[in-house]
Amino acid sequence: MQISIVDRIRARAAKAPDALAASGGGSRLSYGELDRRSNGLARWLSAKGVRAEVPVALLMEPSPDFAVAALAVWKAGGAYLSPDPSLPDGELGSILDDAAAPVAITHRRLAAGIGIDSRFLADLDVAGPEIFRDSGTPLPAACAPDDLAFIAYAAEAGRYRGIEFNHRSLTGMVDWHHRAFGVTSMDRASQSAPAGACESLWEIWPYLAAGASVHFAEEGIRNSPALLRSWISAERITAAFAPSGLAAAGWPGHPPRFVLTPAAGRSAQDSMAPLTVATYGPPECLSMALCGGEAAAGSRVYVLDENMYPAELGVEGDLYVAGTAVARGYRNAPGLTAMKFGPDSSPAGGRCFKTGERARVLPNGRVQPVDGRPSWLN
Repeated sequence: MQISIVDRIRARAAKAPDALAASGGGSRLSYGELDRRSNGLARWLSAKGVRAEVPVALLMEPSPDFAVAALAVWKAGGAYLSPDPSLPDGELGSILDDAAAPVAITHRRLAAGIGIDSRFLADLDVAGPEIFRDSGTPLPAACAPDDLAFIAYAAEAGRYRGIEFNHRSLTGMVDWHHRAFGVTSMDRASQSAPAGACESLWEIWPYLAAGASVHFAEEGIRNSPALLRSWISAERITAAFAPSGLAAAGWPGHPPRFVLTPAAGRSAQDSMAPLTVATYGPPECLSMALCGGEAAAGSRVYVLDENMYPAELGVEGDLYVAGTAVARGYRNAPGLTAMKFGPDSSPAGGRCFKTGERARVLPNGRVQPVDGRPSWLN
């Protein structure tokens, strides 16, 4: 039985309320504060009609407040999306229209430049003190494993398409991270991916669910490989997600315990840092179908020939991904969902996604994408 991310964070808050949960932008948040503040915001969201399958737009920069807001959405039973507030009005508007989120959460410094027609807008700089005041008794558990948890918006063919994930997918991703990398409460994780990207999910939730701390890099640091490398060392980060060039350059001071990097063609044995592991995956599979060339995050990976049989070793074939990491489909696009997603015909069952990409199986059993989709960091 899966234990939800919300319940794991609640347990950590009860056990070690003063332990550091998140830091960034000059602020620090303990687990007790994370739990209490998200309780207050969850009650506000619930009063505005947020419940299962209702999306909430987080128009926020990555920060400890972002963790509070996202956790509050889940406590209320809803799902979140987090498009970049700096997108041109037309692009941001199309995302918000497609999501049809009745509630948005933002900060005063961002709200002025955003045209939002959500019925309810929470400016945390203005309404925060009142919202967070009601932070006592937590709401009853509101999220079921198959409920919508997160909507990733990925640009494709000149438009943004929403990709829906349920709580089962995210909890499976968290469990896999814990097994694969031995995540503990002693870890210090970096958060540098855009908040709306699938990569941000693996930077935040495996660590908060383990009682570790998440450290949010500021915008100037996120956009500079040299500054990001120095910041990771200075913050004594143990678990990082970083561009392949940054990971290969070496680390001053305190190197991370492990680094995940989007470099699909590299093998897990191509060591660039203490432990650098290449990741690969389309956003429809949480952007992590493969890690070090092996199936990751609850995925099963198939390379099939034109007859839908396994391709021979070293021979290119079509890449399919199945398992809990696979999205439940595209938002407001049932026809495309039916075309790209289907049942996994293997005994394992579940859903399968046709990536439209090519790959080969190497003699050592690892899978090598041939023309992987570029990552946001490449």
